[in-house]
Amino acid sequence: SYIKNWLEYKKESVDEVTYQGYELLAESHIIPYFEEHQIKLQKLDVEDLQKYFDYKKRHGRLDGNGGLSARSLRLHRNIIHQTLNLAIKNKVIQNNPCKLVDLPKNERFNSSFYTIDQIHTLFKAAANDELFPLIKITALYGLRRSEVLGIKWDSTDFINKLLTIKH
Repeated sequence: SYIKNWLEYKKESVDEVTYQGYELLAESHIIPYFEEHQIKLQKLDVEDLQKYFDYKKRHGRLDGNGGLSARSLRLHRNIIHQTLNLAIKNKVIQNNPCKLVDLPKNERFNSSFYTIDQIHTLFKAAANDELFPLIKITALYGLRRSEVLGIKWDSTDFINKLLTIKH
C-alpha cells in the first residue's frame, strides 16, 4: 500500500514515538479499511474518504465500543493527507481529495481541578505507594500524561534539585 511508502519516507524526518504512532494508526485502522473495501489509490475520491471518516466516527474504536473522537479523526486525516501529497509528488495521482473531507468539530473540553481537600486525600491515599513522588509532582504541577511519561534521566538535576519537563 502507498501508506507504507509514506511511512518509510517519514521514518527519517520524525522522532521514533511519532513514527510509531503513525505506523500504529496506519496498520490498525487505515490500511485494513481501504484493503477491505478494495479502494485503490488511483481511484480514491472525496466520497470514499468521507465514507471512511464517517464510518470511523461511528464505529472506529478497535474494541468495538463506538467511534473515534474528532481529534483522532484529525490524526487519521493527517496521515492520509500526507500520503496523498507524496503520491502527487511522485506523479501517482493529480490532486488530493483529502482537502475536501468534512470532519466533526472538536468538542470543547471542560476541565475541572482538584480542591485542596481532594489533593490532601490523594496524597494521603498514595503516601506509601512507590509512585508517590511522581503522583505528587503530577498533581502539584498539573502535568499531562505525556509530560509525565516523558520524564527521563536527563530531565533531572539532582544537584540543584530541578526537574525540567522537556520531552
